Amino acid sequence: MAGRPGSGKTTVALGTAARYGAALLAGDRVICHPDLARGTWQVIGLPLAWRIAPGTARSVPTLAHALAAGLNPRRGEALVDGKYELTGAETAGLFGVPVLPVAALGRVVVLEHAPGQAVSVTELAPDDRMPALAETLFHPDDQLFTTDWLGVHPPLTGAAVAERAARLAQTVPVYRVTWPEPAALAVLPDLLVGLPAGLTQ
Repeated sequence: MAGRPGSGKTTVALGTAARYGAALLAGDRVICHPDLARGTWQVIGLPLAWRIAPGTARSVPTLAHALAAGLNPRRGEALVDGKYELTGAETAGLFGVPVLPVAALGRVVVLEHAPGQAVSVTELAPDDRMPALAETLFHPDDQLFTTDWLGVHPPLTGAAVAERAARLAQTVPVYRVTWPEPAALAVLPDLLVGLPAGLTQ
């Protein structure tokens, strides 16, 4: 799942875990890694904290109930940048689902907050995928992707990231999902679980 800050990624991911028992991978960043021998893609989760805004926490029943029961997901004395922080294991424990270190990539869902519009799900044509991926998924100047700090892959240059994004755009289905108001986020897990995936899932 990809999208700009505030596009609902965390709310929808946790809602899907709560409703369908979907395994969690990462709450912030992943590395999309091609398996050239198989012609497939893997998604490797980076071990960063799940950063959850209080409004998101209140809108996800599992988290809201845990907070009401005394859960205090804070690091230090205060919220970090106004958000709760949970480790992947803490998040998975709350929802009773596993945390996966790596998963097959079958589709990319780009979430977009679009006030005044109806909820919509659109599969993007191959030529339209690249702009959506470039805006929300790949960050050529991001140190997480250009420095081999996890030892996952050789360091990537901006050109290599662009080439990888172009290859992904040609081989994996990409869906744009728009929603008008926060209440609409509750229906998105039901819509997303039925989306067809590519051959890599």
